[in-house]
Amino acid sequence: MINNRKSVPLSLEARAAIDRQLAAFRQKFGPIYAYKKTGRIVTEENKRLLSEEELDEWNDAIDEYHRRVNSGEII
Repeated sequence: MINNRKSVPLSLEARAAIDRQLAAFRQKFGPIYAYKKTGRIVTEENKRLLSEEELDEWNDAIDEYHRRVNSGEII
């Protein structure tokens, strides 16, 4: 398989725009990291359908995500 990826330098303005879009996405959809860890997306509307264990698993994944972001492991 051929890898056709290449890096393109971004201006500060372009990087800032991408960062704003990423923040808006995370604000709207939550940290997708938790979805990858748990296999579910939890919202205010559906969290009542989860067991206590499932909700704990989701919250633990959210906490882990924030720990990893704050440590610089995840950008």
